[in-house]
Amino acid sequence: ALPFAFSEDQAILRLSVVAATRAMGLGGEIFRSLCATYFPSLGFRPFRPVEIQAVYLPAWIINAEIQADGWLSSETTGECGSMSRMPSSLTHLILELHVECFAHDPLSHFVFRPKELNAKRVVPWSENLVHQHGSEVLCLPFTHSPFALLDAARSLSFKRATVSKRFRFDPPTVKANFFAAYPILIPVYLARY
Repeated sequence: ALPFAFSEDQAILRLSVVAATRAMGLGGEIFRSLCATYFPSLGFRPFRPVEIQAVYLPAWIINAEIQADGWLSSETTGECGSMSRMPSSLTHLILELHVECFAHDPLSHFVFRPKELNAKRVVPWSENLVHQHGSEVLCLPFTHSPFALLDAARSLSFKRATVSKRFRFDPPTVKANFFAAYPILIPVYLARY
């Protein structure tokens, strides 16, 4: 898990200018939030959410080497008849692919990848992570496994296996030379304004 880098109050301060900007007609809130953020000694309060919650979102970091047969076309039309099988299998090395592993709408439609995933900041799970910076942290459960990705890739139709007009891969030939998945909990603050 990645520990929360800042407190709930710091999160509110960091979100206040953007939230006030998005809430149309709150020009005074934008001014107060800017002052609270950049001139804290003036005593202005930032635009505050109605509700804020510290949440751990489950994800997987995947390192893998994937191999598959493919077809390449010399034409830009990409017609099936004009494609020829590549002389050797393609091998693609995947390092630190980030996959969210939860099904909670509307959160499932957003990407919550940390800007910098520093392995030194990752700590093993413990009960101490449930309470951080004076807040109780909600932990969403893992609802997807990354190991199903290979089966999903193998079951794709040829149309869905088209990477570009000139290239497609053969889904049944997808195999992993190695596949490692590491669970990680991503810390986020969810706010409702």
